[in-house]
This record gives sequence, C-alpha cells and structure tokens, in this order.
Amino acid sequence: MKKAAIFLADGFEDVEALATIDILRRGGIDVAIVNVEGRETVKTARNIVMYTDLRLNEVRFDELDALILPGGLGGYETLLGHEKIHKEVKQAYEDGKLICAICAAPGVLGKIGILNGKKATIYPGMEGELNGAQYVKNEVTKDGNIITAPGMGKSIEFALAILEELEDAAKAKEIAESVVF
Repeated sequence: MKKAAIFLADGFEDVEALATIDILRRGGIDVAIVNVEGRETVKTARNIVMYTDLRLNEVRFDELDALILPGGLGGYETLLGHEKIHKEVKQAYEDGKLICAICAAPGVLGKIGILNGKKATIYPGMEGELNGAQYVKNEVTKDGNIITAPGMGKSIEFALAILEELEDAAKAKEIAESVVF
C-alpha cells in the first residue's frame, strides 16, 4: 500500500486538506494526517478542530511515497517558516518522491528551490513565490514529481492527480466516478 502524509498547521484550508485525504483514502492510499506544530489536534481556517494521526517528530519520511502541503494562510505561514518541513520536502523531492502543494503552499516549494525551471501553479496573485517556475494559471499542474494546484476549487482534481500518480489512471477514474466528479 502506498503511503502519503499531509502536513497541517493551524489555519490550513479545510477543503484542500480534507478532500485530498478523502479521495486518497478512498483510492487505497494510507494517508497520515500530521500536525507540524507537535499537538494532537489542529484547527482549520474555519475554526474546526480535528485530531491528527501523528506529530511531525513521529513521521517516518523514509516510508512515504508522497508529501502533501495544503494552503490556508495560517497553515501556509507556518509551513513557510518551518525548517524541518523544508529539509524533509527537499530530501523527498531529491529522492524522487511525489511532492504536492495546493493554494499558497507551492510558495514553500519555491522557497526551498525545487520549482526552478518547472511548470507550477499557485493561488492567484502569489505567482512571485514560485521562484523560477513557469507559472501555469489556474490549473492542476504536474511536472516531474511535483503536483501543484491553485486553490480550494481544484481540491478534488488535485487529489485525483495525486491518486493517479500513486496508483494509476484507472483507479483515479474509478474514484472520480464514485464521487460523481
């Protein structure tokens, strides 16, 4: 079974994270919900408190096939300043693992230098955060082992792109049809 982790901090965008978790789990991916701030619970941008599976120090990065960063201003700001996340995402990228970011979170990938020369997208108005990437407007974008999406409205499409990469197109189509996408 493929393994992924989604990295959350207070203020993450509810739908971007939960739709991704839902679609991937429906597709048979083992998705760990990780609180990067070291607590058992995390609060969404809409003030919903939810339990997480792991704290950042409990993650076995060597066992992951994909690392996922959602947006949401508060969560994004924490991820943007979190050196451990930067180190692990960069290492995972270099190891050929799937790196996925939506909304503002592709800015983290830009900050750590893994978007240079790649096609990527980000929340409109934040294009300058992509640092050397070729900006693709408002589309889920895959280039190499990086998948980016511009915002909440693309959450299911983003999740299906991740599922297709981790499993295959048939599995992604099956799940898309099952949720009437």
